[in-house]
Amino acid sequence: MADNKDASNTETRLALIEREVGMVNSLFQKFEVALEKMTEVSSTIQKILAVHDQKIQERERAESMIMENVERRRDEYVRHAERATQKMEEIAKELREQVKEELTDLGTDVKASLQEMKETLKANNESVETKMEKVETRVRDLERWRWLIAGGGVVVGFIVAKWPMFAAILGVG
Repeated sequence: MADNKDASNTETRLALIEREVGMVNSLFQKFEVALEKMTEVSSTIQKILAVHDQKIQERERAESMIMENVERRRDEYVRHAERATQKMEEIAKELREQVKEELTDLGTDVKASLQEMKETLKANNESVETKMEKVETRVRDLERWRWLIAGGGVVVGFIVAKWPMFAAILGVG
């Protein structure tokens, strides 16, 4: 019986070991599946990372080209702005010179016109003064004649009023 017990014990142990080996085998198979899946995932991740790296590099190149274009455009804009500023300064300078010349010419013309007007006014003033003197002389002469006629009229009136007395003195009628 001892053999029997040992054999039964050995069989039980053997069964337990087989069962444990089966479990370990099952675990190894699960580990192999998990390892295969992890390998696949790792490979997929590597591909995705490679694609992303490629896209990042393409974007960096595109960004670099864009920045170069922006810098080139900025430089062109600065050059154009400098040329435009220079051109505007030249035009402003020319305009200032033209305005200065026009004002000088205008000043000369105004001075000449004023001098001409002054001479014309002086001649007109002299003419008016001469005519005024003539009118004043004529008015004086007319006033003199008026007073002479008035005086003569007074004398004639006096004579007419006193006619009988003068007629007796003169011996007329």
